[in-house]
Amino acid sequence: ALWTYPQRNRIVAGLSKALLVIEAGEKSGCLITANCAKKFGRKVFAVPGPITGSLSKGTNLLIKNGAEMVLSAEDVLRGMGAAPEDEGLSPREGMGAAPATGAAP
Repeated sequence: ALWTYPQRNRIVAGLSKALLVIEAGEKSGCLITANCAKKFGRKVFAVPGPITGSLSKGTNLLIKNGAEMVLSAEDVLRGMGAAPEDEGLSPREGMGAAPATGAAP
């Protein structure tokens, strides 16, 4: 049911270490999740977009209101305290995932 989305979003925010919003309209449910995440002390990351884009209005607003602007997976990793380039890790490996098959040690 539609009325349960805000409750679900609150749970998602509470279970997360951080929240990344890639696209969101100005009335998107993602903004509810982002506000919950901020209240819970979670990091909120957002990808900026064109100021005329309807799916960028929410992310641009999040950035304006204090979300950390990110442009790449590396930005997210740095924001989470991981530095994959310092250790020669890919973004996926930097988050604790197993190395890809055939990857150099």
